[in-house]
Amino acid sequence: ALAIVTGSALWFDTQGALAHLVNAVVIGGVGVFHYAVPVGCAAIAVQILRHPDAPKQQNGRLIIGWSVFTAGTLGITHIALHNPAPAQGTAAMRSAGGFLGWLVTAPMVSAVGVPVTVCLLVVLVFFAVLIITATPVNRVAQRVRSVFATRSTEMIGEIDDRTSAHPTVATALPTVQGSPPRRRRAS
Repeated sequence: ALAIVTGSALWFDTQGALAHLVNAVVIGGVGVFHYAVPVGCAAIAVQILRHPDAPKQQNGRLIIGWSVFTAGTLGITHIALHNPAPAQGTAAMRSAGGFLGWLVTAPMVSAVGVPVTVCLLVVLVFFAVLIITATPVNRVAQRVRSVFATRSTEMIGEIDDRTSAHPTVATALPTVQGSPPRRRRAS
């Protein structure tokens, strides 16, 4: 229901007191990301309806991960769009990361400056992705390698497909040479 109310107010310019309240709160709160709020509400509803018996730890992990991801993204966007302050007016705040983006960035910018704040927010978003995907930090390198290994295998398969379809191309393509795969020793 929340997705329908926010979607109708934000996307279809519905008239009425509730629609005006939703516009003021959502656009003022998240700024340029206001169009994504109904989609986020719908995604949360689908997750809850599809997995009503999901463990509370999983739901808690997802809530924390997406909250941290949203805060970091709003903060980075707020800084990227000229870091307006509330004193510059609501129009300036709405055209950046909103009041939530300002709340995330204002203390850090005043303490350590803009460049360090952006670096901290990027690290925050990175760790939020790890929380959302339930990836321990010590497994990051392994996951990155598996993604690249899968992609390189797909690329080699594409090259093989092209060479079998066009035999004259086979002589023009470079050959991939490397060491043979290692075999495990039997213990």
